[in-house]
Amino acid sequence: MKTVVVVLLAVWSLLLAGGCNRGVGRRDLREQNNRLVSQAYENMEKGEYRAAGRMLREALDMYPTMARPHLDLAMILHEHRRDYIRAIYHYQRYMELRPGTEKEAMIQDRIKQARAALVVSYGGEPSVSVEMAEKAAVAENVEAAHASLVRELAVMQSALEEARQEIRDLRQTGDALRVELADREAHLQAQRGELETLRREVHRLEHVLSQAPAPDDPEPHADDGVVQQEHSSVRTYRVRANDSLSGIAARVYGDATKWRFIQDANRAVLGDSEVLRIGQVLVIPEVENRR
Repeated sequence: MKTVVVVLLAVWSLLLAGGCNRGVGRRDLREQNNRLVSQAYENMEKGEYRAAGRMLREALDMYPTMARPHLDLAMILHEHRRDYIRAIYHYQRYMELRPGTEKEAMIQDRIKQARAALVVSYGGEPSVSVEMAEKAAVAENVEAAHASLVRELAVMQSALEEARQEIRDLRQTGDALRVELADREAHLQAQRGELETLRREVHRLEHVLSQAPAPDDPEPHADDGVVQQEHSSVRTYRVRANDSLSGIAARVYGDATKWRFIQDANRAVLGDSEVLRIGQVLVIPEVENRR
């Protein structure tokens, strides 16, 4: 067995060294360094040609444009499997993928040998062997093309599914961003309302302060909490604990039912609310002539 292996490897070495130009040799060498092809060579060195053939076919399925595995597989099929039809096909595929190779003469000679052996195996009918070789070649081509298309389709389907998932993720992100934007707009609108209320309060206080007496002037006050600004008809009231609009109206007008006049005069501060805060300064309008 070792003698056969040595002879086969020697033939392959001669085919590589004696019949290839530099370009073909470099390409063959790169393909021989392929992981699957290297494993096939290891199996050949052990005499495990069936396993080596499987490795070479797997390499061709994964890399259909490689040429060197065709030549190695043809040698195995020719020398060890006696599968001359497939051997011829792979010899021819190598030459198709390596056009102009200087190994062509040697390979053509191997093809002739395989055809002669095929004729003998079919009882000396060359027409039968040629026809079967052609059919086998067509079948191999169809099978290889189909396998390549299946792989390409699987890759395309995987890429399509990734694209669909990415679109779904983008849509979810967009929905989340829209919700967040709506929340921020609502919060901003609320802050604008608060700011406008503060502005009205500041404006009202500025008006009140503009009517207040100078710091050196004594601040007039009364027990009822109503302050009459000097040189002004504007009266104000500072809210105390337990005060209410009706209570203040009763205190300043002597009529609790006139509390709405105070509320209307202080809309900028109170709005529609009747709730008072201790320390608030309210404007007390004149209502003697109002009904």
